[in-house]
Amino acid sequence: MVYHAIHRKWPRTKPVWVVIPLELFGLVPILVLFGISQPDAWRTKLWEIGYNYQFNSNPLMTLYAYANYEPLPTVPFVWSQMYVL
Repeated sequence: MVYHAIHRKWPRTKPVWVVIPLELFGLVPILVLFGISQPDAWRTKLWEIGYNYQFNSNPLMTLYAYANYEPLPTVPFVWSQMYVL
């Protein structure tokens, strides 16, 4: 005898197989359109929260700019690579 945690035959599987492709063909384009229209809606805010909890770097630093394809922040002359002893 084989043990089954939940031994139940689902009575209606045909409607499920009809709804799954409809949901897929409707939901994926909607998610893509929202993702294209608002690429940086939450990324910067989540990065700031991660910095506050010490999970990642400061969003005002160079690493954030490289990761999110933004212009590099201005670095003080003392910390730049041009100043060499």
